[in-house]
Amino acid sequence: MTKIDTIVCFTSDDEVFIEPLIKSLLPISNNILFLYSDYFLGNIPQDQTTISRIKSTAEKYNSNSNSNSNSNSNSIHFLKYEIDFNEQSKNLNGPKGISWKRYWICLARKQGMEYLKKTQNSDWFLILDSDEFPEPNQFNEWKKNNYDLLNNQHDIITIGFSNYVYFWKPTYQALEYEESIVMVRPTILDSQYEDILINEWERTAYHRFLLPENKMMNIFCLLSSLKT
Repeated sequence: MTKIDTIVCFTSDDEVFIEPLIKSLLPISNNILFLYSDYFLGNIPQDQTTISRIKSTAEKYNSNSNSNSNSNSNSIHFLKYEIDFNEQSKNLNGPKGISWKRYWICLARKQGMEYLKKTQNSDWFLILDSDEFPEPNQFNEWKKNNYDLLNNQHDIITIGFSNYVYFWKPTYQALEYEESIVMVRPTILDSQYEDILINEWERTAYHRFLLPENKMMNIFCLLSSLKT
């Protein structure tokens, strides 16, 4: 069975999205890893009460602690990443000239992939923002129809998905879709792809700049609105 683990960056401002996102991910993802920091990227402390509440909400869906979960294999994890604001005072850009915000987001996602590879032996990483919701039935149907792609065609290491995003609430869907969600094999952590992992274009670079072309694929797989 293809083991897809999900990585989501979030802040205390994203609380309204977390529970519906978890519900949409449980049918398709073995592990959900939430990445967060104690600070916003502007060096403003996040609301720790809200962070604790988000963790508590997520814990209800963790099969390790909930015997009534609809899956025996789903686990929800949290990983905190640190931001070195001392470096920002020296240089408005991050290392390699990358903008401050994008550098730390890229680094956090890389740390998340390394964590899942080491602890969960992932086959694929699905990389989302908190306001991007997979439509489980549609995603699983695509997964079923692309078994060889996901399990045997190892020359393809990254897949880009078309998706809708949401604003303010999980029911406010954008009118047009974008191509921002990516799914990658752990192979992308190889040292030869370092400049793709830490870059100004964040995760979209994972499938924009991988060469040769047979290492990437773009898939039209819309993420539809949730009924909440």
